[in-house]
Amino acid sequence: STGKVSRKKNKHPDFKYDEFTLKNVFDRITDGFVAFDNKWNYIYLNTKAAEIIGHRPEDIIGKNIWKEFPEKKEHGFYTSFFTAMTEQRTLTEEGYCHPVGAWLHATLYPSSEGLSVYLQDISVRKQVELELEESREKYRQIVETAQEGIWMIDENNKTVFVNQKMCDILEYSINEMIGNENTCFLDDEGRKLSQVSIARRRKGITENFDKQFITKSGKRICANMSANPIFSKQGEYKGALAMISDISDKVKLQQQLINEQINKQKEIIKAVMIAQEKERNHLGQELHDNVNQILVGTKLYLQIAGNKNARLKKLIEYPLELIDTSIEEIRS
Repeated sequence: STGKVSRKKNKHPDFKYDEFTLKNVFDRITDGFVAFDNKWNYIYLNTKAAEIIGHRPEDIIGKNIWKEFPEKKEHGFYTSFFTAMTEQRTLTEEGYCHPVGAWLHATLYPSSEGLSVYLQDISVRKQVELELEESREKYRQIVETAQEGIWMIDENNKTVFVNQKMCDILEYSINEMIGNENTCFLDDEGRKLSQVSIARRRKGITENFDKQFITKSGKRICANMSANPIFSKQGEYKGALAMISDISDKVKLQQQLINEQINKQKEIIKAVMIAQEKERNHLGQELHDNVNQILVGTKLYLQIAGNKNARLKKLIEYPLELIDTSIEEIRS
């Protein structure tokens, strides 16, 4: 670990354990290897370490790391070097190293004679991790700021994920919903319908429908649900994902509009009936006051004429009956 090479002859006749062989071994490994003495002087670094550090071995061998690169002494990544030597224990350190402009993973092996450091350039892996974390953060922000509730269940209908909006809709906390079946938030009729719906999810059917839920306070709300099945790469049903919107206010408004339309229709019908009734009254009055009076007058004149002439009286008996019938019909 100190870079010193044993000069003892190996018992195996075909193998020479010398400095040249050891150097070849370290130069072939994919990890960087750096050795310091107990005064922090570079005594060895392999090709990969030189590539990571950005200096040729011949330019820094024998030089003191803190004198040659004083900025490293203040950097958090290198403070672990002192800790490993002071406590004489193996340490691992991972972080972004500004002096070399790369993400490094270091394993530190201390001894009384110095420190050996194995370095791995993990910049590519960290870049992937950072991009993945950034993607996850964007996904989290989208999910948490969505204006729709997001609800995911597993193959046993157990809740495995809900966003905050879904909790707001049902008035439960995330912890209160996780692990519970989706049927816990439905009435008896809703549970029966949910079993039928889940059976369709297992068949791979995607649906959009309205559903009624019961909130924590016992309030019934109407929600629009877009449900999609989830399958593994092997085609096994793994659950379902639903996007849910509370449409209670919308349904209430629609019902108010319907009621208003019904009331307006009733008012129109009532107005028509009143107009018809007025027209009928007017017609009735016209018939009663005008036509009937004419008939009554005609009847009186015929009766006077019949009283004066016996023969005429006999002739007008039937016309008088017709006039009476007409008067009754008009009154009806």
